[in-house]
Amino acid sequence: MATPSDSVHANLSQHEWEHRLLVVFAPAADHENLARQFEMWEGHADGFAERKLRIYTVTEGDAGQFRKQPGGDVRPLTRGSAQELRDRFDVATDPFAVILVGLDGTEKRRETVPLSIDDLFRTIDAMPMRRAEMQQDGGG
Repeated sequence: MATPSDSVHANLSQHEWEHRLLVVFAPAADHENLARQFEMWEGHADGFAERKLRIYTVTEGDAGQFRKQPGGDVRPLTRGSAQELRDRFDVATDPFAVILVGLDGTEKRRETVPLSIDDLFRTIDAMPMRRAEMQQDGGG
């Protein structure tokens, strides 16, 4: 099976110091927790942009997607990217997991249930780099 021409490779190092990442794992694309997760984040594009967030989703088999924000355009991942993400974060094919990766490329938070927008933003806003960004953006 050929890789679609609009596919993206899950090269997380390209995001270092540019974007925070959410990597969401689910056993299937129609998994209840996956649907709940995106419902919780829907309508918060401004908050995602302000916090420099990008989203990778990995589901059954080699399936995976990339998007800049909830509800945004979806691009498929290249073949093998899903497995690379599973290997990097040590996530098997059956559990649900949400992993927050900081600007430095390290894992900052891991949940096995959908992560609320308030908890997500509170976690990020408490990070030293984010606090510096807020201070700079506020002119302080």
